[in-house]
Order: sequence, then structure tokens, then C-alpha cells
Amino acid sequence: MAVLIETQQKPSLNHLEKNPRTILFSMLDNVLSLSDQKIHAKGNSDSQKRSWARVLVSAVGVYGALLKDSDLESLEVRLQRLERGEKP
Repeated sequence: MAVLIETQQKPSLNHLEKNPRTILFSMLDNVLSLSDQKIHAKGNSDSQKRSWARVLVSAVGVYGALLKDSDLESLEVRLQRLERGEKP
């Protein structure tokens, strides 16, 4: 029962609702694509390209953090199943 309540509290583990993390991944994909386009655009100044490069680096960092969180939650669920004696 406690696992069900905990699952409902963590949107990323509740597969019946939209996953905010999936939405964030999609948004970050768009940011990464746009940043890459702006960095390689011929009309932008070096200053603008550096600004877009900073956006790109920041977005990559956030993307990595989200992946790490997702992996940790998956491991948490797997550990809970193992502790209950369920097969993985």
C-alpha cells in the first residue's frame, strides 16, 4: 500500500498520467537543436554565438541531471521490488 501511495506522489513513476520529465526532455531537445542552429548560423556575431553556446552547455547539464534522476528512480523501484521478493 505504501508503494502505491509513493508511486502516486512521484509523477515520473505514475504511468497513467503525463510525465513532466518527458515534457522537459522534449523541451530540452528543442533548446539543444535551436542552440546548435544559432551557433552555426552565419549571420550571428561571435558574441551571439558565445551566448548560444552557454545556453547549449546549460541545457546539456540539465539534460544530464534529468537522466540521472530518472536512473535513480528506476533503481529505487527495482530495489523495492527486490526487497519484496519480486523478480526483476
